[in-house]
Amino acid sequence: MNFHQPLSELISEDIWNYNILPHLNLLDIHHLQFINKWFYHLLLTTDKYFEYKTTISQFRYQTHLTYNHLNIYDRSTLYLDEEMFDLYIETCSNKYEFFRALFNGKYGIYIDNNTLGRFSDRFEKILEQFPEALSAIFPKCKNNLSELFTKLFSQERKVLDYLSLNIIQFSDICVKLQNSQPFLLKLIKIFSSKYLKYFDQKFYDNFEILNEALKMDPDAYNFASKRLKEEKEILITLFSNYRTNPTIIKKIVTEQMPKAYYNDNCLIKVVLTAVKKQPICYTYASDRLKEDTEIVLEALLKASKSGIHLQTLLSIIPFNFLFEKDFVMNLLERDHTFFEKITSYELLDDKEVVLIAIRKNGHLLCHASENMKNNKEIVSVAVDTDGDALMYASRELRDDKEIVLKAVRNNGKALLEASERLKGDLDIILEAMKLKVSYISFASKKFKQDENLMNQVLTLYPEAKNFLE
Repeated sequence: MNFHQPLSELISEDIWNYNILPHLNLLDIHHLQFINKWFYHLLLTTDKYFEYKTTISQFRYQTHLTYNHLNIYDRSTLYLDEEMFDLYIETCSNKYEFFRALFNGKYGIYIDNNTLGRFSDRFEKILEQFPEALSAIFPKCKNNLSELFTKLFSQERKVLDYLSLNIIQFSDICVKLQNSQPFLLKLIKIFSSKYLKYFDQKFYDNFEILNEALKMDPDAYNFASKRLKEEKEILITLFSNYRTNPTIIKKIVTEQMPKAYYNDNCLIKVVLTAVKKQPICYTYASDRLKEDTEIVLEALLKASKSGIHLQTLLSIIPFNFLFEKDFVMNLLERDHTFFEKITSYELLDDKEVVLIAIRKNGHLLCHASENMKNNKEIVSVAVDTDGDALMYASRELRDDKEIVLKAVRNNGKALLEASERLKGDLDIILEAMKLKVSYISFASKKFKQDENLMNQVLTLYPEAKNFLE
């Protein structure tokens, strides 16, 4: 290999076929610097660097020993000029890796400040294509490329992109955007209250900003001005957020809420909104609000649905509510399971009240009064809903053929709950067997011993003999 040939020819040779280490003394400093640049080119644009990593390391080390006394050649550092920079940007297959190397000192690649200052246009084009490169460029070039960054950080779309990539901080954004209400509202919608603590103090007294923040994060209430903390609509938004902690609501209602609100209908709306999300908030309401029908109703319904705090609420709501027919009927229309909680004998013996419950769940008949369990209309509705609710009917009605027929049509197992007389009724037994042949086993012993009746059954259902004892 002729080390004195032109560099363009030298670079076209397959230098990997030669052991160049013993011949370093034949190369002048320009050859060595060119070869070093070539090694970096391999590093950034091909995979050969990793294939020949040992050879490159040895070359750079020997070069350092040979020319160290000249104080010209640094074995560990490559300063890029504009020509090399453009070459790498054009050919580099991994631009992110290139910028990491360039600005983090990886592989000993550097670019001097004077050269960097002339690269503003180049970087702007690069960042259009590779915005993530800003994470490497910005920390190292704040001063040299200040005009570029001032321009970029005043563009709303770019700023939102950079914030989403966690490349810049709120303080890096231009002052104009930091004081733009439309931009800050977008910021809240995208990032919740993440950047709220960096906002100018004047925005903590801005209704739109705080109201939007509270929709996303109830903790934003801590940033609100004193005026907004007492604003009704702000409180409604706060209480409406399902993430709002009940202890916060307690503190606000009992300590921070203006006393005037206790006689304001808007407070009912506020507390009611809170109750829908957190039923335990009912315990923090004023005595007057605790007697508000709508609030009590919402609190009980929410607690019943969530299965939380129901017993607590039942123990503290005004005693009269669960004894008022209109309230209880309204409650049962929306949640029939409350029928189990009724303790008033008058309501448990009220036909209208009982009907609302058993139309949704026939088994609730078990909580009705004995009088209702002996009411044919009531029991008929109950067994029509759930056939085996027959077990809660009075003895008289379990011996009523019309009631028992309706029950076994709904659920053949209801035959078990019929009177002994009707367990031997052919019509009822055949009705039950329409649902399942095995229900013949629930027939009375007398019926099974009646040869005539059993022949009629076996004629229709021959397989029934498999279920006879």
